Amino acid sequence: MIGIKESSSRFKKRYDNQCADPPKIKKPELPEKNPSPIYLTPSSDTKASFFNFSNLSLLPKFFSSSSTLKKSKSQKNLLPSKEPTIKRAYPQAITSQNSLTLINNSIEDSYSIDSSPSLSIPKFNIVILGASVAGVTAAKAIEYYCKNLVNITLIEPQEKSLLKFAALSAITDYTNADSVILPYNNIFNNKNFPQNRILRAKANQVTETDVILHNGEAIPYNALIVATGLSYPSPISCHSYSNNSTLNMLKSYFLGISNSKCILIIGGGATGCEAAERIVSEFVDKTVILIHNKQSLLDSNYPDNYRKRVYDKLYKLGVNIILNDNANIGSSPNYGYPPKGRWVETSSQKMLFSDIQINCTGANGNTAFLNKLNSDPSKLPLLDPETSLVNVNINLQTHNYSNIFAIGDVNNIDGIKSIERARSQALTVSKTMKQFSYFHSKGRSIRKARAYAWIPDSKAAYYSLNKKISSTVSSANIRGSDTNTIYSSSSAKTKSLSPSNDQEFEAISTRKFGEIKLINKLFSNPLF
Repeated sequence: MIGIKESSSRFKKRYDNQCADPPKIKKPELPEKNPSPIYLTPSSDTKASFFNFSNLSLLPKFFSSSSTLKKSKSQKNLLPSKEPTIKRAYPQAITSQNSLTLINNSIEDSYSIDSSPSLSIPKFNIVILGASVAGVTAAKAIEYYCKNLVNITLIEPQEKSLLKFAALSAITDYTNADSVILPYNNIFNNKNFPQNRILRAKANQVTETDVILHNGEAIPYNALIVATGLSYPSPISCHSYSNNSTLNMLKSYFLGISNSKCILIIGGGATGCEAAERIVSEFVDKTVILIHNKQSLLDSNYPDNYRKRVYDKLYKLGVNIILNDNANIGSSPNYGYPPKGRWVETSSQKMLFSDIQINCTGANGNTAFLNKLNSDPSKLPLLDPETSLVNVNINLQTHNYSNIFAIGDVNNIDGIKSIERARSQALTVSKTMKQFSYFHSKGRSIRKARAYAWIPDSKAAYYSLNKKISSTVSSANIRGSDTNTIYSSSSAKTKSLSPSNDQEFEAISTRKFGEIKLINKLFSNPLF
């Protein structure tokens, strides 16, 4: 009976529980509108361990990845223990890349890597002389590679750039004049890098630390890039700096050719041959005389069979070609300008009369500002005494000065000076500037940085540099390899060329549209 009573009692209690009121539901607690931040107390210097969850803990080193660490719940709303009294322009420098830190103006934990230059070290000053194809390419590439590590100053006296390789197209068709003169408006990205600038001035002198301008102002530099190109006689170069003077010169030559009966072209190089072909092709009933002081047209950079083809072509077009004779016109770069009728005596005592003369007798380097650096007899000559071109090594560095470079037409590397060569040399030096500026930002000497080597683009360039290797190239200054390796790799490209007829060269062409379009794009658009 007792067992039955206990069983019925448990059943009754169980039934009563099922009939009871449901429990009250507790409402969730709302978070405070302005939660009080948790301030971190400065931790004492302790040894790192697995169980010490401070900035010196070893756990982040073992569980870190390349991505930024996620913030844990316990680390939300963390602020430094003391409010900073001075707002920092840059994030606080962190010495350890693997330490979990809190940045002053952020509550996110991250692995901080200091990529900005030290505030105590000034930026690396790079001065580029000349807004040529090489100079503009170097300016754009250095800005892309080095960003805020450098200050770039591009110095150019001309108001606008005359494309010298296309000047002949303007004197035979003046409607092309606007397309061969380009402004310097879009060379630098002034929005992101306002420190870079174009300075319209003329360099009168270069010292070991400064460029002295025509007005006496000194522009300091850590590295100097000479890209001033060549100085040709008119009309290939304009010896005045204003754009109106350039247009007037091109127009006067166009009118002179149009109204003349006899045109004398002095010099049978690539420029002279192109001028002769243009005139006889685009004008009717013109007598064109081409005089050259060698046995055949062009020079040794062109194979013999091509030189003969050019001669035959001009002869069939009706050009009167005089070889092995020289016009006695002196050394004036402006001979023939302004255009007018003149008598010219040759070395063989011939007298030639022409209504207009076009001087195509070659060019000299625009390097008068380097004369002072070149005057020390105890050092290797900086300039070639015959052409005024700059002597460089395979890194495109000048003799005696590892921070002065010469690129494009102004250096003395043999071979045909082309747009592609100017661009490739500019890119090579730009990579060297990236190395130099990085070393400078770390407070290290740029002499410890290894310069990049330029790979010769032809057999003539290879042999030209190979002659200078003993005195100008040190294996410690060639990036990525020793001297023998550099030259063996270059030799692999150049030795496949035969000694004479199969050498690489750029054919003479009167069609410049592709090159003009390429340079327009270079001057107006980003390089990369």
